Amino acid sequence: MNCGHEFQNFDPPVRTVSLEQVSPPLVKINNRHLGCMRKYGISFIPMSHVWHGSIALANLSTKNSLEASEHIFTVLTEILPTVTAKFSRVFRRVELWHDYLSIPQWNRPVQQALLLMLPHIYQTAPLCLIHFDDVTLHRVISIVDSCAGKSVGDEVNSNNYDRTVTSTPMSLGTEYGKKVVASRENYDLLTEFFQAHWFQRMWVSLEYAHCRQACLYTQDHKILWNGKSNYYDSFSLIFDGFQQLTRMCVEELGLPEFENTFQKSPLPLLGPLADMRKSIQTLESNDLAFGEALTFLAGSKCTCYRDRYLAMSSFLRCGDYTSTVRDMPKEAADACLWLARKCLENGDYSPLLMLRRGETLHSHAQWLVGHQAMKWDMWDLGSIQSYACEVAPIVNKHIELRLGHVGVVEKLWVLDFKRGQHLANFDFVVKTILSHFGLVDVRGFLRTIDRIYAVPTFLCSRTLSTRSPLADEPRLSKVLRKLLVQHLQPQTVGNNRLDISMKIVKLLLLQKRLKGTAAAFTGLSYASNPLHQVQGYNDCLAAVRCHGCTKSFLYRISILESVDVPVDLYRIRALEFSSSLRNGVGLLVSKSLVVGRMIYGTPACACRITKSVEIL
Repeated sequence: MNCGHEFQNFDPPVRTVSLEQVSPPLVKINNRHLGCMRKYGISFIPMSHVWHGSIALANLSTKNSLEASEHIFTVLTEILPTVTAKFSRVFRRVELWHDYLSIPQWNRPVQQALLLMLPHIYQTAPLCLIHFDDVTLHRVISIVDSCAGKSVGDEVNSNNYDRTVTSTPMSLGTEYGKKVVASRENYDLLTEFFQAHWFQRMWVSLEYAHCRQACLYTQDHKILWNGKSNYYDSFSLIFDGFQQLTRMCVEELGLPEFENTFQKSPLPLLGPLADMRKSIQTLESNDLAFGEALTFLAGSKCTCYRDRYLAMSSFLRCGDYTSTVRDMPKEAADACLWLARKCLENGDYSPLLMLRRGETLHSHAQWLVGHQAMKWDMWDLGSIQSYACEVAPIVNKHIELRLGHVGVVEKLWVLDFKRGQHLANFDFVVKTILSHFGLVDVRGFLRTIDRIYAVPTFLCSRTLSTRSPLADEPRLSKVLRKLLVQHLQPQTVGNNRLDISMKIVKLLLLQKRLKGTAAAFTGLSYASNPLHQVQGYNDCLAAVRCHGCTKSFLYRISILESVDVPVDLYRIRALEFSSSLRNGVGLLVSKSLVVGRMIYGTPACACRITKSVEIL
């Protein structure tokens, strides 16, 4: 069945198959444009699955094989009848989209166009099927049964998995958490689930991130779903519930024991998948950062490295899939550069703020990261909260920026927060601030502490100086001044000075625990979180001289170990990520090369100097 319009290479048909209820049964092939299916409300069910090896080989060689044909035949003889039988009472007509039948495997231009259409296909469908081809339904139920401490095996054959789905992950609460979840046996069961082939591949992760709802389809052709209402999503409940159990295992086993267990039987990196799905479901449009998209895909495998950038483009504001297929370069490194430049021109500065991980510099863009290898820790600043005032246009293949010039870095103090000597580090910071200013300036001290011991707004919406009572209480301000004067005295050494520093910590409320995901940290210890401990970079205090007022101020920066002062520090005005501060994000530039970054560097003075900066 054809929808009546012509099909183009860059806008190919969405091909579904349906089982016609005639005697003998017939398989009907339906070719339509995705736009037409949306317009007329045509429902279909896509299947998210890992390619079998024979299919992948046939795709690479562009030659058929008997084994590959058998897998395609299974779609028609096993999967399609199973899906039709399960959903025939839900949908007037059951149509299956399966890429073994729906994508011309060795027609590369059409295949690439359909790959870019995957997010739109999965967003359009009312639900999708997550195919675990290496785990049976009985095994899934056994894992749930063992972890939840409650038998649900009798429900497997009832065709009503409502209680199975809603009670297993959702009831993994305090009663079970206290009694069972700490054991290694439960960790091993969770590992068995999360080591399914499906979790290792890239394209299926993208499909799940964009789908509305997901039902689990197992190796033995069973479908786990909620059959009582329009809420079918079983996979997300199991996935989220098992993630919760994994966190409980960490808590119950303790970190050292958990690390030993993890070394013997590692879990895949699951956080990015959950975070990306949450972001996709909550954002009205593709508004993700280049760094976010790269992190999401970094831990997954794919056959063709360039496909990673096709997948990334589906999360980013890079135009429609037709123009992306047409314009993206054929070489993987050049495709990465093309995509990064698109993001910069759209106001996404994350490509310039990525962390280097041993890649050879790109010959046409020495700032580029991720063109040879993707690693999840290349980006750690989260999602865009506020865009920069200016975009980053590409001029003669160079980036031309208009940035706020904070000043020139004249001196560096390398800190060692990661060792956990929080009070000793704070004492060193206090000493450095006082020696730098040469006098006791309470307001200047507080503003400097704000920039060094900053906490992202999603953890604490107010700055330190407004959190503390000092701004409104002159009496407490006098107490701080007295403590700073004592700290500055030459005869104040050793434990006496540490005692004074501890009093300052308490006065500034830095000993209080943070909220939410950072509850393990205090305002003091958060300075040692992994966000700042980056291999190849120095975590530094930097003395930066402003060219406007000529005063020198202290900032906290990350700079490549191989770089020495002087370097220029620039602020990207109005930019904010979830793990930074608004107006606190900046670049360190030396001879037109990006050599570091700043994430908490809010303005220290009233000067607003703007400069043109060329980045090579």
